[in-house]
Amino acid sequence: MDAIAPENAAADAGQDQYYEELKRLFNLYRLSHLNAQYYGIRAEKYEKRNKGSLIVTAALSMLALSVILVADPKNTCARDFAAACAGLAAFLSGVVPFFGWSEKIRDLRNQHFAYSQLFGQIEFAMTEIRRAGQLTPEHVGLARMVHDGYIRIETRDELDPDRVLLNQEDAKVRKQIPEDYLWTNM
Repeated sequence: MDAIAPENAAADAGQDQYYEELKRLFNLYRLSHLNAQYYGIRAEKYEKRNKGSLIVTAALSMLALSVILVADPKNTCARDFAAACAGLAAFLSGVVPFFGWSEKIRDLRNQHFAYSQLFGQIEFAMTEIRRAGQLTPEHVGLARMVHDGYIRIETRDELDPDRVLLNQEDAKVRKQIPEDYLWTNM
């Protein structure tokens, strides 16, 4: 068997490093897209809950006021109904903030935004590396910066994610960004 010339071995090692770094960035690219999708959907769910509770509170308050204004003041049944509606509205407006939905929405939106930004940075890094056709020290630094960014964002991920939603979104992302995407679409 023939020995590989040292200059060819160095070129092969450089190409291997080039492909390995692109593959790592590609996996991070899909993961950041998945997380951006996931956190966006989770935030929307909490926003719907929060808006729903506000609408119910407003509707109960309006109903209570309408009954008070329209009903005969001597009608105790109407007054009791209005008082119950007003009491329920007051209860909801006092209890809903303790659920922490506003803070949860803020945290989920921040994660969505952070992963969306990271997704764009990774796409830029992969495009630059592909254009150059080789891995330069600048590319290594860019890739390291992207990896460090992911590590910082990942520390704020949910401790107990919605696995069903995560699996659904993972299937969608794998369909949107197949394995050959790196070589065919960039």
